[in-house]
Amino acid sequence: MRKVLLLCSMFVMAALAMAQTPRPAGVTEGIFYDKPNKGDVTVSFYAADKDGNVPKRIYILSSLSNWKTNTDYLCNQDGGYFWYTFKGLEQGKEFAFQYVAQKASGIVKFADPYSTKVLHNDDKWEPKTADPTLMDYPSSDVYPGCMAGGYLTVLHPGKPEFPWSDATKNFKRPDKNNLVIYEAWVYDFSPKRTYRAMVERLDYLKNLGINALELMPVSEFEGNKSWGYNPTYYCAVDKAYGSEWDFKILVDECHKRGIAVIVDMVFNHATGLQPWNALWGKTKSPYMLPNYPHGDKFFEEFNHNYQGTRDYFAYVLRHWMTELKVDGFRLDLAHGLSGETYKETDVVINLRNLYNNGVKAVASDGYMILEYWRNLTASCVSAGMLCWDNMTSNFYEVMMGWVAQGGDKDNLSRANRDGYVTYASSHDEQRPAWKTMTYGKVGQGNTATALKTRLQRVPGTIAFGALLNGPQMIWMFDELGYDYSHCSNPSGTSGNDQDKGGSPCYETDGKPIPEAKGWYQDADRMAAYKKTAQIIQLRTRLLPSVFAGNPTSSDLGANRALRSVIWGEGTNRIFVITNHGTTEQSFTLPEGNSWYDYLAGGTTSMAAGTAL
Repeated sequence: MRKVLLLCSMFVMAALAMAQTPRPAGVTEGIFYDKPNKGDVTVSFYAADKDGNVPKRIYILSSLSNWKTNTDYLCNQDGGYFWYTFKGLEQGKEFAFQYVAQKASGIVKFADPYSTKVLHNDDKWEPKTADPTLMDYPSSDVYPGCMAGGYLTVLHPGKPEFPWSDATKNFKRPDKNNLVIYEAWVYDFSPKRTYRAMVERLDYLKNLGINALELMPVSEFEGNKSWGYNPTYYCAVDKAYGSEWDFKILVDECHKRGIAVIVDMVFNHATGLQPWNALWGKTKSPYMLPNYPHGDKFFEEFNHNYQGTRDYFAYVLRHWMTELKVDGFRLDLAHGLSGETYKETDVVINLRNLYNNGVKAVASDGYMILEYWRNLTASCVSAGMLCWDNMTSNFYEVMMGWVAQGGDKDNLSRANRDGYVTYASSHDEQRPAWKTMTYGKVGQGNTATALKTRLQRVPGTIAFGALLNGPQMIWMFDELGYDYSHCSNPSGTSGNDQDKGGSPCYETDGKPIPEAKGWYQDADRMAAYKKTAQIIQLRTRLLPSVFAGNPTSSDLGANRALRSVIWGEGTNRIFVITNHGTTEQSFTLPEGNSWYDYLAGGTTSMAAGTAL
C-alpha cells in the first residue's frame, strides 16, 4: 500500500513539473512580432528571483481564455523565462492580455515590462477623455468570472506606421552646449491638458526662441494625475495625456519648428506595480534593491549593478529614440543608479552604460542630462553627458534686487560654463516672480503697483541664463512672470507659502493656467514675453554661430548691480548688460566697432566708449 501511494505521489509531482521548452529563435525577452507569419506574436518574461526560483506556472489571461485561468493558455518555460506565442491575431486590431503567475503564496497579475501600451482599470477617467478610442477594460459584465486586474499589455499586430515628416527624419539636433531648454508639465501647459493641446501652443514656444522642449515624465505612471515620478511601465506613453500617436504628433511638430524633444526618465525607482517588483518584491527580485543605499527614499529602488536592469533601461532609451523619435533624456535622481552598496564610481559606470548603449547607440548627438547632486559630475560631463546645476538662489537674488548686499549669494559666474544646465527655477523650486513679489526689494510695499516693475525684471533675469555659456533652462511660464506659489492649488490658493518643509503645500497639484487668467491678453506680461523672445532668439535663431563658441569676456560676480557678457569678435560682437539693482545705473560701451541697441530695434549706431 505504501509503495502504491509513493508511486502515485511521484506521478503527481512529475505531472505538475513544467516542461522546459526553448524559446523560438531570436526571442530574448519582451514582445516579438513575427513578420513572416503576420498575426503571430511571442511574449517572453524573465520570472526568476535572486536565487533562481520561479513561479509554479504563469498563465496568459485574455479574451481567448474569457479572462480566466485556463491550462490551454499556460506559458512555456525556458529556464528563468516564461514565454507564449499568440497565433493568428487579427491584423490592425489591438489585443490585450495579462500574465498571472501562480506562486506558493498566491497569484500575482502584471503586464509585460516591454509593453508599448497598457490598459488599467482606472482608464475610464482622464485616459478615456484624452483618447476616446481606448479599448474598454475587460469586466465581469462582458466576461463572467473575469479575473483581470491592474495593468494589461496591449498588442497591435499590423500597427500603422506613423508618417514622420522630413523635418523629423532629417532633424539636426542643436549642439548640447547651445541649448535653451523649456521645461514643461503636459498637465499644466494648457486647459485641455493633452499632447495635442501642447501642439496647439507650439508656435508660442517657437516664437519664444527656445530650441529644446523638456517634458516632465510621460512614460506610464501610477494613477492619472501626477508629475510622473511614480513610474510603472517605461516603454509605454502615459495615456492620461493622449495616445502614443498624439505624442508622436507632438514630437514631429516640435521638429518642424526646430525644437528638440527631451523627456524626463525616472530610472532610480518605480512603484510596487512595476512587473518585476510586483512578482517578487524588493527583497527577492534581482532587479530591485531591499534598501535605499543613497539615502533618498522614493518608492522601490532598482538594482543598477544587475546586468538585467542595465540592459532593460538601455533598451528603454533606444525605444524612445527609435520608435518615438525623441532627442534625449533628463534622468531624475541620477546619483541613485547604484547597487546594494552605494559607490559613486558604480553610479558613473552605470550612467556611462546608459549613455553609450542607450542614447549614443542610436544617435551620437543625442542628449543625456543628469539630475546628479553628488561629487562625480565632472566625470559624467567629460564623457559627453550634461548635468543639472541648480542656481535658483543666485537668480532669486538678482531678480529680487538684493544685489551688493555682501557675500556671494548673487554670483552668476557658475552659470557661464559648458556641460551644466543652469536655471533660475525648475518644477522643484519656487518661482522667481513669486519670490520677488513676496520677498523682493522691488516687491515691498504695495505689490499690486509693483507688478509692472517686477515684470520688467523678467527678461533681464532670463537673459543672464539664456545668453551665458553652456546649456540653459527655463521653467514654463517664467517668461510671463508667473507669480503663483508652487504651494498653490489649481484655484491659486496657497497652502504653506514657505519654500519647503511646511504643510500643507500643494506642490504637485495643477496651478492656474495663463489662459484662465487672461495673461496672453495682458500687455505687461506679453511685453515680458516678447522681450524675452528677442533675447533667446538672438542666440538660437539669429546668431547661433556666435554663441557656439565661448564668451569673449564676462563680468558676472557678486555684489554689483550691473552684469555683462560679450560674445564674438569684430563686427559680430554682442554686448549684453543688465541692471539687476533697483536704481538707475550708467555704463560705458566697450571699445571697438560701433554698437546698435538690439532690444530697441535700433538702427542708429553708437560709438564705442559712449557713456549711457
